[in-house]
Amino acid sequence: MLGVRTQAPQVTILPEWPLWERALRTKGESPARAELGLDTAHPIVFSGHQPIVFHNGILAKFIAQHRAAQVCGAARVWIVADQDVVNPGIMRIPEGTGAELHEKTIELYEQVAVSEGVPSASIPAQRITSRHSEQSEIISNLIRALDVEHRSLSRSLIHLSPDVRKYLDSNSLATQFSNATIKVICERLLVSHPKLIYASKLFTSDMLWGAVERMMADPQACVGAYNDAVARYPEARVRPLEIGDTRVELPLWGLRTMQARVAITTDNFHEFSREELAPRGLFMSLLVRAHLGELFIHGTGGWEYDKITQDWARDWLGIELSPMAMATATQRLDLGFEPEQIIDPARAIWEAHHARHNPSAVGDHETQRKKEMCLKHIAEMQKHDEDPSAMYFKMHALLEEYRAFYADKLAGFDERVRVARSMQRQLELAGDRTWPFVLFSDEQLAALRDAVAQAMQ
Repeated sequence: MLGVRTQAPQVTILPEWPLWERALRTKGESPARAELGLDTAHPIVFSGHQPIVFHNGILAKFIAQHRAAQVCGAARVWIVADQDVVNPGIMRIPEGTGAELHEKTIELYEQVAVSEGVPSASIPAQRITSRHSEQSEIISNLIRALDVEHRSLSRSLIHLSPDVRKYLDSNSLATQFSNATIKVICERLLVSHPKLIYASKLFTSDMLWGAVERMMADPQACVGAYNDAVARYPEARVRPLEIGDTRVELPLWGLRTMQARVAITTDNFHEFSREELAPRGLFMSLLVRAHLGELFIHGTGGWEYDKITQDWARDWLGIELSPMAMATATQRLDLGFEPEQIIDPARAIWEAHHARHNPSAVGDHETQRKKEMCLKHIAEMQKHDEDPSAMYFKMHALLEEYRAFYADKLAGFDERVRVARSMQRQLELAGDRTWPFVLFSDEQLAALRDAVAQAMQ
């Protein structure tokens, strides 16, 4: 049976907390806030994600948003990227332990069959029937395997399905699923519920729709500035939009019920009504940071790609967006491996090679010092055109003596290479930081909450 050792979460907060506070000291004025039913009396701290069962790196954003709002007296808005193509009811879980460790994908609920490429905004709320017999077996196995208290999982997996069924009056599967999962997250983290808004509904605001009208007035200028900004940040891996002689690809999606989303261009723009259009990711971020919030909290991906958005807004619209921040965390399940065992083969090979040539790798700092003195003498002799052969032999004899004395420890490095090669997939799964939050105990989630709060001081 696996344990639930609570490994200390590794939290990253950028920039430093005082800059978050500075961003939330003032409140912007924008008609779009009232048009979307947002708080108009306080600064707003934004974050968001697709409607899925989050991993703990995403929970770090959620916790950081709660903490920032609490400390600064700000309102919280979580924007659901429902224009993206995701399947909310699919969840990865680990099975087995050690050499038997593997992953399994389960369907949390019976869902309507949809065609490929249909975003959750385009799928109506579903009268989902819980898969009782299969779910009971899955949950029982998870409890046994992870040694998690029954109440922890009962407040997540077991109650998530009934919670989804409570939101049958939602206007989409994205709305239905987001309301249910965010409710469970708040209960388990003991944090307040943010206001939820949806990317697919941003253009109900006349002010935000004005940005689309400006885009259509000169599509080449808008998309040209977009592509120039994309080219400056190749590490973000964002694809430029296509610009032809008569056709320009726009940062918009066309959404229709139960249909795959459509890339919008200047050719088909007028085939879709305002209610059927939604911004793509960078345009969504631009609208939020230009008109709706004082601070946007990203994860690692958004922290990189939203630098593009800042340059694009400056070049296209001549405006500076509200600041962005980053919050993320790494917290792993105990899946039968000690932390030091979780290593990829390339790293294990490098460490084995390094250990053979660097005595400090096994704690022999005196021999390391002697080796470095030999290298220094060799360099000096080469500098003065002297023959360094004798010093080379001396250094190699030193290393051979070291290898013989520490043969057992060096064999341990070679064993790590063997294990890493033979169990590469198992070790990858053990080191995975993206397991769903529902698999973590109350103690682990509390540790994550406290670690994020500590990092924001």
